[in-house]
Amino acid sequence: VAGDEKQSAIIRDGFGTAATFQSPQMIAVANDGAVYVTDVCTIRKVAPTPTRRVSTFAGLAGQECFGPQEGASVGFARFDNPTGLAFDNLGNLYVADTGSKVIQRIALDGRVSVLDLREANGQPVSPAYFSGLAVTRAGRLLVPAFPSQTFNANCFSSAILVQSDCTPPTPPNLT
Repeated sequence: VAGDEKQSAIIRDGFGTAATFQSPQMIAVANDGAVYVTDVCTIRKVAPTPTRRVSTFAGLAGQECFGPQEGASVGFARFDNPTGLAFDNLGNLYVADTGSKVIQRIALDGRVSVLDLREANGQPVSPAYFSGLAVTRAGRLLVPAFPSQTFNANCFSSAILVQSDCTPPTPPNLT
């Protein structure tokens, strides 16, 4: 779709194959057809147009990776090895920020926030390795967590957190 077929030492925005990716890992497709790609400490966007313009949507290319900046706008968002992306039905983008051990949400207005994940007893989740994300048609966020933790999906009403055995709970109407 875009980017040079060879891995590059730098991230460069551009059109089609003139753009370069350093280490693309995960992708998600927005409702408008744009493709979002995790690439080192950034999230790249490939426009759904014939020119396939690649731009850095969030994070700073060529900068050292840093953890989340709560309340930052998307242009100032920071990630430390994002490894999962998923859009909900409203167009919010969720990012598994593996290096920071958090899930970040980029809202439609461009504001970035860290999800407040809680254990069944109401205590904050101790840092875990999050990787890969999915959102069901009903808008529920699925988050695999490693190492095994016990999570209560009711503590965060729009998420179901999957334990490390990757066997999702079976709530009614998961669609």
